[in-house]
Amino acid sequence: PPSPPPPSPPPPSTPPPSTPASRRLAQSALSEETTGAHARTHSRRRLEGLGCLAANGAVNYDSTATFDDGQQCIWTEIGCTDSTYTDYNSAASVMQEGGCIGSIVVRGCTNSRALNYDSTANVLSSCTYAIRGCTDSTAENYIPAANVEDGTCAFWAANQTAGCMDSTNLCYNSSATYNDGNRCFESQCIRRLGCTNSNAVNYNSLANVDSGDCLVVISGCTDTTALNYNSAANAADNSQCTYGVIGCTDPIAANYLAAATVNSGCQYYGCTVSSSVNYDSVATFPVSSIATSIGVCVLALEGCTDSTASNYVSEAAVDDGSCEFAGCLDSSYVAFDASATVPGTGANGGCGAPVYGCTDSRSQTYDSTANFNTDTECVFIGCTDSTAINFDSWAEDPSGTCSYVGLGCTDSEAENYVSAATVDNGQCRVVGCTDSEALNYLPKANILGILCVAVLEGCTDSRSVQYVPDANVETECTIFGCTDSA
Repeated sequence: PPSPPPPSPPPPSTPPPSTPASRRLAQSALSEETTGAHARTHSRRRLEGLGCLAANGAVNYDSTATFDDGQQCIWTEIGCTDSTYTDYNSAASVMQEGGCIGSIVVRGCTNSRALNYDSTANVLSSCTYAIRGCTDSTAENYIPAANVEDGTCAFWAANQTAGCMDSTNLCYNSSATYNDGNRCFESQCIRRLGCTNSNAVNYNSLANVDSGDCLVVISGCTDTTALNYNSAANAADNSQCTYGVIGCTDPIAANYLAAATVNSGCQYYGCTVSSSVNYDSVATFPVSSIATSIGVCVLALEGCTDSTASNYVSEAAVDDGSCEFAGCLDSSYVAFDASATVPGTGANGGCGAPVYGCTDSRSQTYDSTANFNTDTECVFIGCTDSTAINFDSWAEDPSGTCSYVGLGCTDSEAENYVSAATVDNGQCRVVGCTDSEALNYLPKANILGILCVAVLEGCTDSRSVQYVPDANVETECTIFGCTDSA
């Protein structure tokens, strides 16, 4: 019988993910293909029809192959192939679309603390750091390696103290009289800047002076909605984030959720009408939206809330302005009540039976038994002379005796001063300058009897070149002369 047809070849190999491992495998396979072993086996594979059938992307595409087992193709690495750019990929064999996107490589020292720091450099090369010391080869403490003169060169004599005189050095000796350069450059004395934090990613075990640029990676949850959000984290690892159950955590709320760990949206039953007696400021559900028996508002009872009023309503919660106060409304009666708004109880609307007479105790005709005042009954006798010491402003009858004993000018500076006066009569005559802008102005003067002196500003020191002889108000004076007391 005829032989069965050969099986259909498998689809061409697909490129694996571009990883460092796949690149090493590709490079190794490519190297193997270019070795003698490849030459020895190539003819056998061609005879068998085994080879790479991937025409797009494989560097060893074989147009004569009829069978590909998925392990024959060697794939290219796509990237920046120009070594003059910062994104150069040494493993890439095919330039990426659009070319290199990095910056042109500028090699130089990128450490700003170095002597040869290059601010334009973006790729670190050799840096030269300051080595302080004596650069004078004729000095006793000459340091050949020094490249920054520190002013410590010395030519010492006997009986002097040797030591490191560089104040920036870790072995600085303040009592040294001459500089021992060798001491300054002992390994434990040289300042080595760097990160001294062993937990930092840029930790420098050789550094003995911290440079202040330590970078400590803090990995944590950076999702602000998570329960364990870490505001100090600078490396996001949200796989650590834990989230709570959102719900109402208040057990007195209507929608309390026992399983909730993050409080949100609590609702409370109650009266939401602020004018009600049982108004609940915490309530979120109005009366109309809840069960009839829960949170029903009780409207406040209006009425007189003043307990001193005759119509006081003890149950009222809102005063309606209807309070009435009973009492005598007739001001002619002794019992008159100015706060009363309605007649009182008893005789004559609370005023009592009228007893006519003078009810003003200042009057000579005052009647203590009277409760109804009659102006015609009261007589007010007293001194009506306002200049007298016993003047009565309420007196109506001038038959009273006025007294003038002790009345007079009590100002000792007045020209009509009366030393025996005990009550000032307001008629003191004080002589003085009455011009408020004058130098000798006297505020209480009421008689102009002396010459007012005008104000003249100027220097009143005769030693000054600015001296003004007629000046009476001092201003700035300048006096020239030797000011050196030595």
